[in-house]
Amino acid sequence: MKGCASHPIAAACQRPRGPRPRSWRRSKGSTIHEIRRFPANRFLTPKTPECQYTDMLKLNAPILTEQNERRNTISAKAYKELREAIITARVLPGASLAETDVAQAMGISRTPVREAFTRLFDEGLIEISQQTGTRVSLIDMTRVREAVFIRSTLESAVIANSGVHPDPGTLDEIELSLRAQERLVDRDDMGALHRADMAFHSGLTAAFAHPRAWAACQHISADMMRVQFLIGMKPDHIRSIIAEHRAILDEVRAG
Repeated sequence: MKGCASHPIAAACQRPRGPRPRSWRRSKGSTIHEIRRFPANRFLTPKTPECQYTDMLKLNAPILTEQNERRNTISAKAYKELREAIITARVLPGASLAETDVAQAMGISRTPVREAFTRLFDEGLIEISQQTGTRVSLIDMTRVREAVFIRSTLESAVIANSGVHPDPGTLDEIELSLRAQERLVDRDDMGALHRADMAFHSGLTAAFAHPRAWAACQHISADMMRVQFLIGMKPDHIRSIIAEHRAILDEVRAG
């Protein structure tokens, strides 16, 4: 992908030294070769002890609420940017992630980065170890196969069993994301194509009154999407996927 090397998050992450690990190396025929889990002992960041000065905290409650809301917003933004960098392979499997370096690259404090790391750890996208530090996890092909099955089954069930007739205006918004995919096929911008694809799927599940179904799909689909970016997808294959999306949307419109 163009411009990956200059991306601030990618620049803050240490690429694995030496030849590419067999766990995520490309092989002939654009397939992942011997993908295995990265062996590491996991440790969560210790929780901060509860403050004992309850009365003082009550006096400053409005200020603290505003500060917490701002921190949560920054943390959510850090999580989103880091997650996309990992999924789109700007930050490769096995790469080291230093909390201080990432915070400096993003122009924020370490606290929201630490919170973003916790969410990425819970999602299985990073490994936290006392021995090796924080690293981007390797890809688990068992998770990939499970994600393909769960996602296809869940999305089909949402459309077939919701009993909801989507609003035409909502379907028009989904149409826009589909047209964006069609425009991006030949532009060598997998990041933008990925975002348009996510907008299509999230819009479709939300249209059938099941927005959390897509949230569940996203949580289990991270490794599947990383495989797509690592091996690359040919334009013809992307067009076939978009054609499937078009057929789904046309069927939904037809009722």
